[in-house]
Amino acid sequence: MLFNSLEKLKGLFQVINYKEDKQIRSFQFDSRLIEAGDVFVALKADRDGHDFIQAAIEKGAIAALVEDENPELDIPQFKTENTWQALELIAEKSRDAFKGKTIAVTGSCGKTTIKQMLLHSLNNCYATNGNFNGLLGLPITLTHLIQNSDYAVVELGTDEIGNIDTLTNIAKPDFAIVTSIGPAHLEMFKTISNIVTEKLSIANGLSETGSLIIPHEYLTRAKELTDKNILTVSLTDNQATGYIMSTEDKQVKASINSQEVEFILEDTSSHKLINALLVLTLLDSMGFDIQQEKATIESFKAPAGRGEQTFLENNVTLFDESYNANPLSMKKAIESFKNLSKNKKIAIFGDMLELGEDEVLLHMQLANFCEGINTVYTVGKLMSNLNTQLENMKIDTKHFENYQDMLEFLASQTFENCDILVKGSKGSKVSTAIELLKSKN
Repeated sequence: MLFNSLEKLKGLFQVINYKEDKQIRSFQFDSRLIEAGDVFVALKADRDGHDFIQAAIEKGAIAALVEDENPELDIPQFKTENTWQALELIAEKSRDAFKGKTIAVTGSCGKTTIKQMLLHSLNNCYATNGNFNGLLGLPITLTHLIQNSDYAVVELGTDEIGNIDTLTNIAKPDFAIVTSIGPAHLEMFKTISNIVTEKLSIANGLSETGSLIIPHEYLTRAKELTDKNILTVSLTDNQATGYIMSTEDKQVKASINSQEVEFILEDTSSHKLINALLVLTLLDSMGFDIQQEKATIESFKAPAGRGEQTFLENNVTLFDESYNANPLSMKKAIESFKNLSKNKKIAIFGDMLELGEDEVLLHMQLANFCEGINTVYTVGKLMSNLNTQLENMKIDTKHFENYQDMLEFLASQTFENCDILVKGSKGSKVSTAIELLKSKN
């Protein structure tokens, strides 16, 4: 971490009540997350962070970044005109001092999986912690950047037009990956076209010699937006840099920049294949031997909330996709779920949020993908629309108005010889089913 002591902040800001140098553990803007050795960043947003400085001190903050100093506070204060911009300044200086290769990842679904795959593949690699990938999260991520790492993988998230452009110009990636794009945050973006443009703007911050790696279907639009080097992946199009030549059972044969490579995937659903192609194409462009690197693709296991499989008693497999949901990620999760086994299939779906004026229709359309699922439990007001569609299709379904009712029902059931999928937006709290099902079995 570049700014690992209070002394290193002195040259950037006016200092109040500074007495001695201390080691910095971390920077935090949420007083609830403060630990001993942290610097608290008092941001002014919906709530004024200055109101929580004392709470941060009580939890162990050793200094605060402030706009309004308070001489009565018993910690050093680093004063600035705008704490948001000050946080970005610290992040930018941390990034500029980093000598390793930086890889930025964005998309409507699959960002974290790609990040985890790269962590699994690259040695001495730093990466975004959790979902710290937005206008606040990315600067915090970069302030924590470990300077002697060889690689850094950062997620870039967005919920309004212009966010990715801002973030990529802070991250300054050497390589950028765009995963699959679909209807997410439609409440703000209005159209899929706007989302595609937003995601592809990740190229704006690329170094002059950097490469943008994207699904082949976005190539035409990407060429309109950037003159940077573009590499593409496809399941079928042999004009792409990386494409699938054939799949037989779990055996995959692909071409990566005219090199034939064979590897095994437990799940050959379309998005799992695309993820593998994106990572292999990146590794090839970075100079790695993909004949060796394919082993890391084969051994990768999905993280919790994003396709993690847990094998429970009574021949029950729990398929945890509960981290978040939009129509595209829901479709891809269902596709993978159907590939798991020949067991009975039970799905638990919570509301997909922030979809704008088409939210009812988008929930109804999920019915098109549910054929082959034996039982579907729907949770929440919006998912009631899917429930109605499934009833019309004669698919076994049961609806719950809220997650508490769902939990009460699940606690009363016995499950055996089945696969269970759990997916929904965070706000639906359908993820609470995961721990309950694990405890039951």
